[in-house]
Amino acid sequence: MSRQQDQQRARRNRREGVTGPGRAKREQQRQAELLIAQVLNALSQRDAVVDDLEQQAGRLLFEIKGLGWPSSRDTAELCGISLREAVRLRHLAQAARRSHGATADADDLSASTPRLDCRKAGD
Repeated sequence: MSRQQDQQRARRNRREGVTGPGRAKREQQRQAELLIAQVLNALSQRDAVVDDLEQQAGRLLFEIKGLGWPSSRDTAELCGISLREAVRLRHLAQAARRSHGATADADDLSASTPRLDCRKAGD
């Protein structure tokens, strides 16, 4: 091969990013983009799990209310959350029930929900 062909090939390779420092930078950027996609996926999965657990907590609060517990404030206190948080969780459960087209009342909503003990340790 002639020297001119080697130079042309080298110029073409640089232009196409086959060799040189630009290639390494593009590879790093590609790796970073893949990792960013994995981070976003992990955060999305976490958010879905948190949503499910918050809806479960809301269903359980409905179940407690259905038992005739004295007050929502007492229930929230025993569960270690604020009244505002308890109301938020119940609203989440109610909204989820509506979005799934369920027409059951709160007792039916909680029938398949596992029971949790909201009391603080040592009570």
